[in-house]
Amino acid sequence: MIEGLREPVRLHGVARKIFDDASIWAVRHQQRLVLVSANDHEHTVLSAHYRDAAIDVQGDDLDGLSRWLGGLGYRVYWQVPGHYFHVHAEAF
Repeated sequence: MIEGLREPVRLHGVARKIFDDASIWAVRHQQRLVLVSANDHEHTVLSAHYRDAAIDVQGDDLDGLSRWLGGLGYRVYWQVPGHYFHVHAEAF
């Protein structure tokens, strides 16, 4: 199941591809995936979010999702400061 928390998050650029890849993993593993951020609110100054090249997601098996996205070549932040409750994935 794929859900949004607030108002719809608009995905553009590479962020759409990252989310599509995350969605494939979620469907294949029957896991819940929640898109919580793209280029829709404040992030750090040089964040890939502002280039439409990053997403933040929550879900049931974030360890598995982070391994999947990392294996596809994305830079993944998970279980590091600022990223304990969501997976951040970006293209670089």
